[in-house]
Amino acid sequence: MRKFIVTIEESTKEQDNLFLDYIKENEFNWWHWIKNFWIVIDYKDTINSLRLRDKVREIYGSRNLVLEFEKKGWGGFGPNSDEPDGKNMFKWLNNNL
Repeated sequence: MRKFIVTIEESTKEQDNLFLDYIKENEFNWWHWIKNFWIVIDYKDTINSLRLRDKVREIYGSRNLVLEFEKKGWGGFGPNSDEPDGKNMFKWLNNNL
C-alpha cells in the first residue's frame, strides 16, 4: 500500500472532476475535504510519487507537490459528528491512515 499527499496551487471544479475520474479508474482510495489538498491511497502499489505528480501536472497544469508517506499520525480540526447523517471529515482518516 502506498499513501500520498497531493497539493495543487490552483484548481477548477472541472479539473478536480478529471482527477477524481483518474482516481476512480485506477481504484485508488481518496480523501478530499480541503480545497487543493488530496490524500490518495494505492492499495495495489501501481503508482509512485513521480507518476502521480506527472498526472497531476497533466490535469491541473499548475504548481503541485506530491508526497508519499508511511507512518500513521495526523491532527486536524473540522466537522467530526458521530451521528449517522452528520458530517465527519476525520472518519475516513481514522479508518484508512
